[in-house]
Amino acid sequence: MERKKISLLLVVLLVLVIACNNVFAVTASLIDTTRKGSITITTREQNNGSTATTDAPVIQGVEYTLYKVDTVDGTTVTTVAQAESAIASLEAVDTKTTGTDGVAAFTNLDLGRYYAKVTAYPTGTSQVPESFLVNVPMTNEEGTGWVYDITAQPKVKTATGNTTLVKKNGAGETMSGVVYAVQISTDDGATWTNYTPEGATAALELTTNGSGEIQLQNFPITYREQAAKFRFVEKSTPDAGYIIDNANLDYFYAQADGKTVIVHADGTQEAASTSATINALNEKPEVSKTVKLDDGTYDDQASASLTDTISFNITTDVPTAIADMTTFKVEDELPEGLTGRTNIVVKGLKNGNTSNLATDAYSKSESGNKLTVTYTPDKIKEYDSVIITYDVTLDVTKATLGEDGNINTAKLTYTNNIDVDGTEKSTSETTDTAKVLTGGVKIHKVNASEENLPNAKFKIATSEANALAGTFVKGTDGNDIEATTAANGYATINGLAYEDDGTARDYWLVETQAPTFQENNETKSYELLTKPVKVSVSGTSHTVDVKVVNRKPIELPLTGGFGAILFVVAGAAMIIIAKSIKKDERLD
Repeated sequence: MERKKISLLLVVLLVLVIACNNVFAVTASLIDTTRKGSITITTREQNNGSTATTDAPVIQGVEYTLYKVDTVDGTTVTTVAQAESAIASLEAVDTKTTGTDGVAAFTNLDLGRYYAKVTAYPTGTSQVPESFLVNVPMTNEEGTGWVYDITAQPKVKTATGNTTLVKKNGAGETMSGVVYAVQISTDDGATWTNYTPEGATAALELTTNGSGEIQLQNFPITYREQAAKFRFVEKSTPDAGYIIDNANLDYFYAQADGKTVIVHADGTQEAASTSATINALNEKPEVSKTVKLDDGTYDDQASASLTDTISFNITTDVPTAIADMTTFKVEDELPEGLTGRTNIVVKGLKNGNTSNLATDAYSKSESGNKLTVTYTPDKIKEYDSVIITYDVTLDVTKATLGEDGNINTAKLTYTNNIDVDGTEKSTSETTDTAKVLTGGVKIHKVNASEENLPNAKFKIATSEANALAGTFVKGTDGNDIEATTAANGYATINGLAYEDDGTARDYWLVETQAPTFQENNETKSYELLTKPVKVSVSGTSHTVDVKVVNRKPIELPLTGGFGAILFVVAGAAMIIIAKSIKKDERLD
């Protein structure tokens, strides 16, 4: 009996053991929802996501922020992209930073799916860990149970940046062929040197393409274990007239997330971007020289008479880089045919309105026929353009007649290359011209036999009505212009305006003194012209003869003169003869 009880007890114990084993087996394959878990992250240097060895250098100072984004078996958040969206409305569980051992540990975690987001990394590192999703718990390697204390070693990539520069001119057109040096600073911008990429033998230079672009791709966050900043330094342009301004340059650097930050010269910065772009401007200042027309507008050519006031305008664009420039001056030298520069005014144009420049914004000097206006760059930076105006008159004794005109040249000299330290490396020049036209009349006085007639006098009027009324063109002395033919029969009247566009203008000549001739030892006058003579003044009229013919007057008998006596004597003789003939007839 006793033996049966013992046997029964053994059977019961065996059943219990088997039952317990079965319970333990089932329990090990299921999540214990009463437990807590942990995540221990060790961050080590790796090579573009490859698995690092346990002896690879650790990365200190990486900050991870942990978010619980789903349940272990949830389907709402299964990718990093979904996690990034989800955390916008979630509070972080905790934030940890890797220490000298490269470890950031999160403990006492509820079970679920977590997103470990990299929210900060040490300055100057190019080894950037990637954010990742992790479950607490996770199935063990054998697939037979669960691991509640997770150890993770995230992938690490070498981060680089990309920057594009787009080069345009003042008209908004892209510029090709502009050469840039790439410079690097590893001491937070204190010093800059030409950048030689790892493995290269020469400093890097880039040239803008047909779209005006250069691209610096995959530049590192660090250079020789130091945080790196980069900048583009312009070296040359295809046209030396463009201003190279390296005084205030943007610089840029790459972030660990592969985005690039552009920092402007004034300290402001662009938002980090994977398509960072620097817009660079090259300007070529222009100077415009014009002369006032009859209608009050200005153009590059006008016609003038010797008594006209001729007004010039010299307008110069103010470039964006003006405050960095050292030289900005205009030189204007009159040709021989223009004289008496007066009423010099220097103005600035801003938003369509002009005003006289302050005296400290420029200086002016005159030497002979040359006017020099030297601008103070920093004082004119607020203006869109600067303007010089002045008046002159013709010097008819030296003026060039006709189409060639009297050419007045304005020259702008300006800084065209500004070094990184703000000093002037070189200057450039640009010019523009305006032409003053004036004409003349070439009178050739002859008689009916084509003999030259000296000492004829002529005046000229601007219309036939003025000619008939005796209103003539005046000279600089205020008196009527009067020309006298020389021994060769020629006389000229110069300094006559024709049309501003170069076409001819009509005038009327009036003979005021007829020439003389000798006859029978007497000095006699040719007949005056009976009406004004129409002439055309143009770019060639001063070279073309205007032939004016004078004729001798018809001679009339003089009462009581020798001719009259002859008539009387002849008549008396005829009477005597007639009477004598009749007397003889009676005697017969």
